[in-house]
Amino acid sequence: MKFSMKKPSKKQLLVIVAISASIIFLILFFAFFLIFSENETPHVPHRKMDEQHHQMTEMMTGMDNTIKLSPRARTLAQIVVEPVIRKFVQSEIRLYGKIDYDETNVTYITAWVPGRIEKLFVNFTGMEVETGDPMLEYYSPELIVAQEELLQSLQSYRELKNTKTSFAKDQSWDNLKSARTKLRLWGIEDQQVQKIETEGKISDVLTVYAPDSGVVIQKKALEGEYVKEGTKIYTIANLDKLWVQMEAYESDLMWLKLGQDVCFTTEAHPGKVFHGTTSFINPFLNEKTRTASVRLDVDNREGKLKPGMYVTATVRSYITADEKVYVEKPIDKKKPLIIPATAPLITGKRTIVYIQKPDVEGEYLLREIVLGPRTGNYYIVVKGLEEEELVVVNGNFKIDSAAQIQAKPSMMSPEGGVKMMKGHGSH
Repeated sequence: MKFSMKKPSKKQLLVIVAISASIIFLILFFAFFLIFSENETPHVPHRKMDEQHHQMTEMMTGMDNTIKLSPRARTLAQIVVEPVIRKFVQSEIRLYGKIDYDETNVTYITAWVPGRIEKLFVNFTGMEVETGDPMLEYYSPELIVAQEELLQSLQSYRELKNTKTSFAKDQSWDNLKSARTKLRLWGIEDQQVQKIETEGKISDVLTVYAPDSGVVIQKKALEGEYVKEGTKIYTIANLDKLWVQMEAYESDLMWLKLGQDVCFTTEAHPGKVFHGTTSFINPFLNEKTRTASVRLDVDNREGKLKPGMYVTATVRSYITADEKVYVEKPIDKKKPLIIPATAPLITGKRTIVYIQKPDVEGEYLLREIVLGPRTGNYYIVVKGLEEEELVVVNGNFKIDSAAQIQAKPSMMSPEGGVKMMKGHGSH
């Protein structure tokens, strides 16, 4: 025998869905009352259920602007209060950036006069050099002419220095000094000038030496290449001192001060904490990113840090009652008034807290306050609270919901609203 399954019609499907929804609603309805019922017996008479419904609705009742919670309601809402206190709280913010060259420790080797590079002693970037190391040999017709002028001036001075004619002797001395200065201004070292004078010979090529120790980070010329005056040949960066370049959001700028010690870490040295000093805070904000650049000076004589490394920095500081920021804990200053970060209910326009009425357990009042900056798990209180007042730090949303139900002032309704009916209208 064959059985065929008839596909239910659309009307039958709607009936099935409606019945299922009704069953689920009834299950949730009874579960709700069972949870809040003070009787744990599974069978509750209809009259008893109505009485319990009224009790639940009246668990939260108000007198004036006071929200009153019964002990059972406080337990269900998990209400926790803490006193407003004065305490120095360390603020900690994180900044991210990377290591860069210290621009004040970067030197350049350039062509002082037009000429041709005969030889490069440093052929690639990344090479370490010391002050006085030979960098290149340079040929320039202008340098040859300048050497000739030096030797001629020297010869003239030697011939006239013992003469009785002071004018001629002074003139020859001025010419000699001028020839020496010209060579020095073109990058010729004093020792090289002295060697030319001692030997009395002109050098076809002159050697250019490193003016400072560091690492060659750029090489922009080749052997045999003709260069113009001012052409940059080498760039040398001293890595004993580096910069850390970071970006700080505008909300974090108040915690940053020049000269502040900042610790940071790198992925290359896990567990190693480095330190730097804040040397620059950009007075202008990037309007696209809403950040300002911040720079640290870092001592790198150990050579562990490399330009380009990413860093994670931590800035720690304290704030006083008058909202002044200090790097170290200001023991001689007034402590700020603080509340836990979970206490305030913050909207775009206002901030409120619920305080427990003094010596009255279970009664709470809404209070509008003014907050300062957040410091870790706390907010600084600028206005609206006094020390030792008890503020609700957990369950405040539930109290606020009760205020809304009773049409009393609340977070979203400063003036209150239309009171919701409770229970059945016939009771």
